[in-house]
Amino acid sequence: MFTISSAMELSQVTLIESCTSSKEMIEKLDSIFKLKSDFNKMLLLDKFHQLKMECNETVVQYISKVENLAHQVKDAGETISDATVITKILGTLPPKYRTFRQAWLSVDDSKQNLSNLTARLIDEVTSLTQSEQTESAFFVSKFEQEQKRQMNYSRNEKKFKNQSRDIDKAKITCFSCRKKGHYARDCHSKSRGKANNVPERSKGPNYSAFSSEIRRTVERSEE
Repeated sequence: MFTISSAMELSQVTLIESCTSSKEMIEKLDSIFKLKSDFNKMLLLDKFHQLKMECNETVVQYISKVENLAHQVKDAGETISDATVITKILGTLPPKYRTFRQAWLSVDDSKQNLSNLTARLIDEVTSLTQSEQTESAFFVSKFEQEQKRQMNYSRNEKKFKNQSRDIDKAKITCFSCRKKGHYARDCHSKSRGKANNVPERSKGPNYSAFSSEIRRTVERSEE
């Protein structure tokens, strides 16, 4: 009993303090570590089934993570087949790999192994990346074309408005100078017209008669 307890840590010794024989100590330790092993196995299996690919992971990184966890499950004493690992990988890939999953079902059973799956997925990643780059370049080009079209439309619209304004001005007649091509508010002779018109208004309606009378008086005095 002393030999067994001396090889254990102090925190573990308390687990067998009530034992009265070496056999009882061994049986209790076996029972405890079996429970611990079973619990650890359960945790690993749960972790395996809950595992999903993270958005910042590459496909190769994810495959490696699934395989490593599968090895831990096996080391804990639980059997896990390659088919289960393959199913796990395929079932947790992002939606963009839907076509790949369907294509994998048509692969011969003898070739449905982890090595072949990894190689095919690497090719698929390369193909998808090239496709996404092409699509991205297409949308950038379309966006630039649309912006250019809108700019041209804006310039043409402004040009059309200016032309319409010029045409309209060519048809109008100024009320001030009676010339065509501008409004009265823009007339350069407007101020002069006003100055000339003010005296005419100030002469009054009797100005002509008064002027004629003065002219006749002057003529009689000259005779």
